[in-house]
Amino acid sequence: DSIAPVEDEVLKAEQIVHLYRCLDKLSAEEQQIIRGIFFEKKTEKELAMQLQISASAVGYRKRKILKVLYQEMRSYTE
Repeated sequence: DSIAPVEDEVLKAEQIVHLYRCLDKLSAEEQQIIRGIFFEKKTEKELAMQLQISASAVGYRKRKILKVLYQEMRSYTE
């Protein structure tokens, strides 16, 4: 069925748009952590130096943010 791949692509595109909307809702520091780690490929240590906090604090905040994003994305797809 040639329609299914098109539907899959549309769904993926909608999910990406929703993800960016969720990212926009984060605080400036939360955005900086997520963008730094996942888009700029920075290490937690590099971000820690940049934000003047410990690397463990960056890791903790990253996990907390990802949990929120996961819940937001999960509720979107249900």
